[in-house]
Amino acid sequence: MLVPIAAVFAALIFLGMAVFQALLAAGLPLGHYAWGGQQRILPPALRWGSLVSAFIFLIGIFIVCGRAGLFYFVQDTGLERIGIWVLVGIFSLSTLGNLSSKSKKEQNLMTPTAIVILALCLFIALKA
Repeated sequence: MLVPIAAVFAALIFLGMAVFQALLAAGLPLGHYAWGGQQRILPPALRWGSLVSAFIFLIGIFIVCGRAGLFYFVQDTGLERIGIWVLVGIFSLSTLGNLSSKSKKEQNLMTPTAIVILALCLFIALKA
């Protein structure tokens, strides 16, 4: 019962983060909250990185929801089992990266976000 709830919360956070990364990729001045926080508007290379990040967050939605059994039209291929552990690894590293950021804005917003996503993914990985 708790795994689907955790998956929905994770999916909502992933969706919000995908939108945020897409806004960064579009050139909105939110760069102080990402990528080390050194530039208000990201340069082209980091915009491409944000676009890739947005895509990864969207894939994350399918992984957590698939692993939680929320997609009844998808047969279990085992990819969700691998994918959820990949997400655990990514957000472990993301937490460390956000903690070490020189940007206080990034530390204060993205570190707790990464920790919550990590906790939700770990819970889903262990319980689903």
